[in-house]
Amino acid sequence: FTQVEKIYLSTAEQIGYRRDMEIGIPGFSCKYCCISNRKGLCRFFPSRRRTLPSKTIDLYNHLRRCSMCPKEIKEKILQYNVENLDSDPMEDYHKDFFDRVWGRLYLHKKKTVSK
Repeated sequence: FTQVEKIYLSTAEQIGYRRDMEIGIPGFSCKYCCISNRKGLCRFFPSRRRTLPSKTIDLYNHLRRCSMCPKEIKEKILQYNVENLDSDPMEDYHKDFFDRVWGRLYLHKKKTVSK
């Protein structure tokens, strides 16, 4: 997850399917979009532990297409995917990894976020 930054849901982002999410809940975002202060589809807020694997797939898909992500990083991501084609992030053997990620996200659950 070196291509990711921890973020918190802001009031301005509480629209659409995020409308019912609590302000200040943690999530993760493409670090390149964070550096450019982009918001939107590059920001992911898994509301339950079981949704985390699908959000990491969404992040992978974002990084592949992100115009801010360096070409070398995209190549590494694609190479990793090719090397691990038989690996499904939804499988149980990834449970420990996703448990650690979830723990890091929710260690300090809420943050007061300004508008």
